Amino acid sequence: MKKIHQIANISFGKNLDASTVGDIAFIQSGSINETGEYDSRNIQYLNVEYVSKDDYLLPGDILFTAKGSIKSPYIIKEADLPAVASSVFFVIRPDLEQVYPEFLSWILTSPKLIHQINNIAEGSTITSISIREFRSITIEVPPLSIQKKITELNVLHKRYAELTLELQKKLEIMNMAAANKVININYE
Repeated sequence: MKKIHQIANISFGKNLDASTVGDIAFIQSGSINETGEYDSRNIQYLNVEYVSKDDYLLPGDILFTAKGSIKSPYIIKEADLPAVASSVFFVIRPDLEQVYPEFLSWILTSPKLIHQINNIAEGSTITSISIREFRSITIEVPPLSIQKKITELNVLHKRYAELTLELQKKLEIMNMAAANKVININYE
């Protein structure tokens, strides 16, 4: 078992004023949906002169909600850059010699970790997580080879869920089409 701060650097995003124009994406709470997917329609921007190079996100950084309703973690991709995270997020920068971002993101959504996080969250209307408390969360960190297998299985599981949902929608459409056809047949 390791404390999360032993396998990743954890910091807050930045509290900056954003606008609809600028050079750098400013990822805020509305930029990430409940399932941890990036929604580029809800992006504000920053001008480069107001941002320190240390504030820039890197591929593999994980955004985890520190304030407000807890959402699934989001792993920053190359296509998201250049970007800076707002202060509603913890920016988790994994030590790649110890942990894969995909594994850390996956483990942060496990029931055990969600329970730990809910226990340290404060506030009833708007929750907030202390960075000190978050850094002290303990997790089991298997070898990288096992982490890779777990993340590959997770990708397959997500794809299975997507395909199942897609199949259900198509079956519903076919069922409705068949029902409409039967209703519209003249049986005289």
